[in-house]
Amino acid sequence: MPKIPRRGSIRIPPLMTQDSVTSDIMSNMVVIAGLGHRIAFFVPPTSDKTPSLFSCPVPWTEAVQHQGQSLGWKPQRFCLEDWTETDDIGFALSSRRTHPMGTAYSADSAYPPPDPTTGAPRNPGGRTGVPGRGYLPYWGPNPALILVATRLVSTTKTPRPQLVFAMFSHHIGEQLPWCLVKHSLRCSGMDCTKNLVDMLINTRVTECTRTDPENRLEYEKMRTCYQRCKFSKNFHGFINDMINTDNAWIEPTVAHLHFDMEIPDPSILLRLLVPEDVSLAWTSIDEVRALRESHKKICRDISRNLT
Repeated sequence: MPKIPRRGSIRIPPLMTQDSVTSDIMSNMVVIAGLGHRIAFFVPPTSDKTPSLFSCPVPWTEAVQHQGQSLGWKPQRFCLEDWTETDDIGFALSSRRTHPMGTAYSADSAYPPPDPTTGAPRNPGGRTGVPGRGYLPYWGPNPALILVATRLVSTTKTPRPQLVFAMFSHHIGEQLPWCLVKHSLRCSGMDCTKNLVDMLINTRVTECTRTDPENRLEYEKMRTCYQRCKFSKNFHGFINDMINTDNAWIEPTVAHLHFDMEIPDPSILLRLLVPEDVSLAWTSIDEVRALRESHKKICRDISRNLT
């Protein structure tokens, strides 16, 4: 497996059967490809921070103070080959070979109709004041994967074991590990979740073993722990996330990995959930300062079901 380059930009072919890792510095992305799919992580995770004109999205049916009110913000263009749609909305939508969300996707009937002038899809959560796609590759819904890894730990603070989550922590706030997804042309978008997480874990075990061969056995043990964990899909659909814009948004699948067994070295497990140079920590809900708002509900729902 090739080493992740730290400088420059490498393009990858649209379909790959052998797992590979590439880095695109211009887009702040690390991409893992295999099984005809790709997953892309923002590195650092905070590089997806998107501004919003409003404190919370404004419904499309609600008038704003100035009808044309919007931010003049444009991010570095998402430019991964064969993943980024053109700025020409009509051409982008008409030239799709399949829906980005998968062949089984059907938009919710409650979603707002496209913009009557441009034909651009409109964010189901409302107007953000940021037109266009922002950091996202597709107009309209974009598939994504949110990883929720949990385990119970005993502490002296409480008599009962405490649920902790694998999170990225930064002075901006905390968030769960997550990535964008590019499905294969024939994928339904519904049945690939476990395979994508398998691909991530297997790729990271190979990478970590290559860069840290002395701990090869530890990484293999963590792969075994992953294979034994309780894996479930907890959610699939629209979430009101800070990366969403007026005309592009994410509709992620939430994959929950609960490790109910004894883990030899929990810090090793964290390295397998994200690309190199991204540091995670085991954190309880009580310890977070500013958890990403869309991830907060996910954590609370899982915590409610497990404790």
